[in-house]
Amino acid sequence: MENLYNRRFDFASLLKINDIDLRMAARLNPTMFINEYFHLLSRFINQTANLVITLDRIAALQGEKYDFQIVSSIEEMMNNMGCNKFMTTIDEIVKSGKMGHKEFSALYAEKLSRDIYDLCTRLKKAEKKSENKTTSNGSPANNQTGESPDYTFEELPLSKFLAQLEHEEATRKMRILAIDDSPVMLQTISSVLSEDYTVYRLANPTMLEKILKQITPELFLLDYKMPELSGFDLIPIIRSFEEHQNTPIVFLTSEGASDYVTSALTLGARDYIVKPFQPDTLREKVARHIVRKNLLEKRAA
Repeated sequence: MENLYNRRFDFASLLKINDIDLRMAARLNPTMFINEYFHLLSRFINQTANLVITLDRIAALQGEKYDFQIVSSIEEMMNNMGCNKFMTTIDEIVKSGKMGHKEFSALYAEKLSRDIYDLCTRLKKAEKKSENKTTSNGSPANNQTGESPDYTFEELPLSKFLAQLEHEEATRKMRILAIDDSPVMLQTISSVLSEDYTVYRLANPTMLEKILKQITPELFLLDYKMPELSGFDLIPIIRSFEEHQNTPIVFLTSEGASDYVTSALTLGARDYIVKPFQPDTLREKVARHIVRKNLLEKRAA
């Protein structure tokens, strides 16, 4: 049997899962250490299959008393995980079951079954692999993704580690991912922007999805014409990540035709820059979209 404590998770990936609120988990459990939190996530993963079967029985109007007891028993565990968004649904299933309203329980159970399975799938994807992550140029990515070395990282209280992350987040430079098949262009972009931003350079666009599992840029600079994938091809990949539904995308192109610009904006680009560009033009447009993104996020919060 797998030792529950053998499971380790990538914290950057956990922070991207909207169904768990790590800060709430830390507030509810101020003395909980990170390895204890990982144990909690591991218990949830190991119980998911049985829980989904139980919920499916309730959804099929075949739930018995012990099925509702199983659902009720997971409430504390999920609350400690920071999954408070599921509490109302769990309460409705249990309450409706006690009152004999199996049809109502079935409706809630069907939805919760899907949500629980989806959360488990995302947690499994967030499990830390043994190999070290690298950036596109082969350098270690750990110090760029908010991760700490394992030997100190898991010995910290969850609340203290999150406080450290929040401090680092508040003081770090904004991240920009530039994708262009020209090393010269990537170097030019980096030279212009690196004083104010952390610039990640990617010459191989087929690596985009892998890179986005390691870093979360605040803005993308995409070359239009590349041998394997064009800038247009990269937009659906970027938007497939929940955290990048509204991240600004700026196209770099040597083509200034109105039909091309219209197509780029229709597909989700916020702006475009015609190459060769003036350094001030690049700085001004990047700053404008970064500021706009930050304002929108503050209003949403």
